[in-house]
Amino acid sequence: MKSLQFWYWKQDFWLCEKLQVNEKERLFLFHLFLKSI
Repeated sequence: MKSLQFWYWKQDFWLCEKLQVNEKERLFLFHLFLKSI
């Protein structure tokens, strides 16, 4: 289960890199992700 969550996190990070999401938005998305676990 942990590896799956990590994979999702990596995908999210990769998407942010690709879309050039700014730091504030990235932190917000990450916060939402942590809440959804």
